[in-house]
Amino acid sequence: MKDTRNASSGGTQIGLAWYLNITLPSLSYKQVGFILAERTIGLGAVLVILGVGTFGLLGFDTSNWTPLIPAFFGVPLLILGLLAQRQRKRSTLLISLAMLLAALAFAGTVSSLAQVPALLSGGTVPRPMAVLEQAITALLTGTYLVVSLRAMVMRRHQRNVAR
Repeated sequence: MKDTRNASSGGTQIGLAWYLNITLPSLSYKQVGFILAERTIGLGAVLVILGVGTFGLLGFDTSNWTPLIPAFFGVPLLILGLLAQRQRKRSTLLISLAMLLAALAFAGTVSSLAQVPALLSGGTVPRPMAVLEQAITALLTGTYLVVSLRAMVMRRHQRNVAR
């Protein structure tokens, strides 16, 4: 993930700019924090939709709650993102907690990525819906971690330059 020059503003774009949409130095330190909060809210909402949607696809079977695991991560992420938007002084702490939670979700689901090629090629995989849901969760949380970590580093750099 390399930085690229943005011809329109002359600033440096943070990697995966299509996801984060941050150009430095055009955004202030607080604006970067606000965008991270928005991304956290978005990730939380998508994980809730993924968990509840998978639970619904499997017939709302109350004897098996495991399809709701992404939602169990999504709700706290949603809350942390909303708190980070409203409590500017604590946004770094709140986003850091959200990143820790996303790292836990990533660590718990990344192993399913090894089974995705077999699933896509038509091979037999035990619990294919679970593998697919875990793979989507791993991709979402992994992308969030990379983008958020990069933005936090750039935010700290920007704060140090301003001093």
